[in-house]
Amino acid sequence: MSYQPIKVFAPTNIALLKYWGKVDKELNTATHPSISITLDHYGSETEVCFRSDLEKDQLILNGKDIPHFPKVSKVLNALRSFKNSSLRAHIRSTNNFPTAAGLASSASGLASVTYAASLALELDLSAIELAEISKQGSGSSCRSFLGGFVQWHDKEDPKVSQILSPDQWPLDVYLLLVSRDGKKTSSTQAMIDCQQTSVFFKEWVRKSWELYPLFREVIERRDFKKLGDLSEKHCLLMHKTILASHPPIVYWSDQTLEYLRLVRGWQREGLEVFFTIDAGANVVLVCEKNSSVQLQSKLESLQADFLKTCIGTGPMVKWGQVVC
Repeated sequence: MSYQPIKVFAPTNIALLKYWGKVDKELNTATHPSISITLDHYGSETEVCFRSDLEKDQLILNGKDIPHFPKVSKVLNALRSFKNSSLRAHIRSTNNFPTAAGLASSASGLASVTYAASLALELDLSAIELAEISKQGSGSSCRSFLGGFVQWHDKEDPKVSQILSPDQWPLDVYLLLVSRDGKKTSSTQAMIDCQQTSVFFKEWVRKSWELYPLFREVIERRDFKKLGDLSEKHCLLMHKTILASHPPIVYWSDQTLEYLRLVRGWQREGLEVFFTIDAGANVVLVCEKNSSVQLQSKLESLQADFLKTCIGTGPMVKWGQVVC
């Protein structure tokens, strides 16, 4: 028996209140809540079909055969258990933005695999149920199942929830590509090393819990200035914690720091913009719609390598020809 192939798109998401630390490494239970914005346009398009002629699961990512993919396997096994199925999956996935470069490609990748595989197996699972399964492969992927401002809080039910929809607070987002190459130290390994060795990790967890209700409050009030202050503060605290790992983990480059210097200058000029940076060198800028044209003009004058988007919705089925 084989199922019909399915193709879906899942967006990436950028955390403002960052996820960095695990209580349970198998279930990816987080040490503290996180809050992200789901991006429009940029993410992962994934085709999945389950076939009786396959002896093992297959994954092709960005046109390359991937021989070992334990995170994806964990998700596939969880979904197969609903059907008591032993069919293997053929997966073809493509990211339309840099992979493993600190822009949460694993989040969109695992979310798209989970969503496509569940549909291919003809499972009727809610977005919240899919998010919980996907989280087993990539913690941050659970936030890609909802649009707008999304919260992941393992001590609440549901664990993943939407704070605001994209229409309730439409903001523009710019991805400043300091490097399109994959980073040398993966987020997974860096998180483990940091949690075990950084002298600031306990402070990081305590401060994250302290900032969580403040993030919720300013988002619900749509207070851009305070959201920017909190987001930058939490970003810098995360990278301070990472840098204090032993040996030190350094994601930033000289260009990263130059962009931060420029943003400070633009803020003094009255531009409504703030920065955040995940585990990588690339910088994410968030701005109000009324500042977007001016910000884009400044980036173009710098001849910066950037991608422009906005806050978007969650995953969608991509209809059309599917080749497995």
